[in-house]
Order: sequence, then structure tokens, then C-alpha cells
Amino acid sequence: MFNKIKQLILQKSDSYNFYKNQYTILNNELENKIDELETSNKKLQEDVKKLTNKNIELSDQLKENTKKNSQILDSYNNSFNTIFLDYNLEPKGALKNTHLLCIELLNLIVNICEKYNLSYWLDYGNLLGAVRHDGFIPWDDDMDVGMMRKDFNKLLEVLPNEIKINNLENYLDIQIDEKLSENSIFTFLQIRCLKGKKFYGGIDIFAYDFLVSPFDGIDEKFNSERKSFLLKLLKGTPRSIAIDEYYDSFNLSYDKQDYMIPGIDGVRSKWNTYDFVVMDTNMIFPLKTITFCGVEYNCPRNPDYYLKCIYGEYYDIPKIIGRHKRIRGIRRISDVDGAYKPYFDKLREVNNNY
Repeated sequence: MFNKIKQLILQKSDSYNFYKNQYTILNNELENKIDELETSNKKLQEDVKKLTNKNIELSDQLKENTKKNSQILDSYNNSFNTIFLDYNLEPKGALKNTHLLCIELLNLIVNICEKYNLSYWLDYGNLLGAVRHDGFIPWDDDMDVGMMRKDFNKLLEVLPNEIKINNLENYLDIQIDEKLSENSIFTFLQIRCLKGKKFYGGIDIFAYDFLVSPFDGIDEKFNSERKSFLLKLLKGTPRSIAIDEYYDSFNLSYDKQDYMIPGIDGVRSKWNTYDFVVMDTNMIFPLKTITFCGVEYNCPRNPDYYLKCIYGEYYDIPKIIGRHKRIRGIRRISDVDGAYKPYFDKLREVNNNY
């Protein structure tokens, strides 16, 4: 009875009827929203299912295309190995002239080394070219030479005067410790034949250092020392001081040791072209000779060991080839032979007089 009376009273209450109506409206809206969300969720689930199936389909297509691309690359790579390793190919035009000019530059450095009793050896791409191609790597356009630090320092000392007394100032450009930008610097020795911005040929010379003994974490320390060395040069510290500080920190020696490492001013570190490596000195010295383009030049005692320290397995043509692309502009010169002739004439004259 009480509940009936209570219900009659509430039904006659305006506020009760107002809130009841509001509740009914909101409840209906909520139920409609739930219905919409369930419909939307169902559609999303269907879309997810379609996208999942599409992703599986695309993944299968990607695997198939990757397999086909790999087969195509393998086919090209096999063809390149046949062409570049089993045939005697001769360069022409600008590349031929660049190769011949680079040999003259190499002969100049060899003559200077012999004059001052300095040791050198064919390095990087030229040693690889000598072993794999009996000369230049077909797409190469410069020379690479290695020297121990003591001989490298002596070359830096005598080179400017050798260029001067042979009247080569207008033919050769020496680049070392030059800022390329506010935050980068060029550190190894490069001798180039330039005309304006056109590169006709060049030789890169890299220093190496004797290591008293290897130690744990040497790779990380080398990377840290290289960063410190570059910052010192950027801030104006003289090269000789920066090298001396590095020698003290890394326990290096100018005298022969059982181990040797690439120079801090070369192209080896985790940021550069090649990785840092510790080499067995007895695999490098005493130097021997190897034929490069028909002429005997110095090379490491064990070229196979040395090249594997640089490239790993090196004999086959790699699938990814690094190129300098320096001679693209020279190819468009109408008289390529004429453009190179002054450099040939002068360098041959100088080399013949040593």
C-alpha cells in the first residue's frame, strides 16, 4: 500500500517527471550510441581483417620481388665477374687518360721516396687492382699509397720543395688538414691534378703507425681518439702536436713493433669507409713487389692477408660498387687528350730527370 501511495505522489511531481524524461532520453541516446559503436566496431573488425589479408598478400609479393631482384643482381654480378675478371678490358677517353696520369703521379712519389730512402706500398684499391686485375680496378680513378708514420712525416717535409724545384706548382695541388666546412676537415695527404674544379687525376697517401701492444677496447678507444684528433685540428692545433698527443695516449711507436694500425688521419673508423683493424707487422714487412700495369711497385709481404684486413673476401666483384665519379665532367670535354697533355708532358719530364 505504501509503495502505491509513493508512486502516485511521484507521478504528480513535476521534478520527478522531468528527471524521469531526461533519464529516458539519455538512456535511449546511450543505447543508440552503443548500437552505433557496435556497428562501427564490426566494420572496423572487417576492415582490419581485409587489411591483414592485404598485408599478407603484399608481404608475399615483396618476398617474391625481393627474390627476383636478388636473382637479377646475382645474374648481373656473375656477368660483371666474367667481364672484369676473365677479359682484358682497356679504358678509353677520360678514364684512360686519368689512369695514365695517376701512374705518372705514382712514379713521382716513388722517385721522391727513393731519393729520400722512404718506404711506400700500394694500398686499398690499387693493391686490390694489382691482385685482381693486374692494374686498375676498371672504374677506379686515383692512386692509393701507404707509408709508415716516420716516412710519411718525412714526405710531408720534403714534398713542397720537390714540387718547387721541379716547377710543378701550377700542375699539382696538395691537400691535407684543410677545412671542408665549419665542422669537417680533410686529414690524409692527397696530391691532385686540377684545372678549376675538374679533377684529372690524384694520389692519396695514408699513414700507418706501429702499435706497442693491442689491448681490450682498442676499437672504441681509436674511435674516441679520432674524434679528439679531428677536433684539435679544427681548433687550430698543429698536426705534429696532435699526433704526438695521440701517440702518447695510444702507446704507439715510430720504431718497428709486432703490430701496426691505420693512421688516425686516414679513412678508418666507425664513421668512415673502412673499419679499424690491428695488423700483424710481419705480414706486411719486409715489403715485396707486385706488378701494376706492367711495372713493379712495392706491396705488403702478404697481399692476401692485407686485403682481407680491408675488404674481407675481396676476389669477386662486389654487388655494391663504390665510385668517386670524378671524371663525369671531363667526359664532356671535346678534346680530352689535349686537356691532359700538359700534365703528361710535365710529369713525364720530371720523372725522367729523377
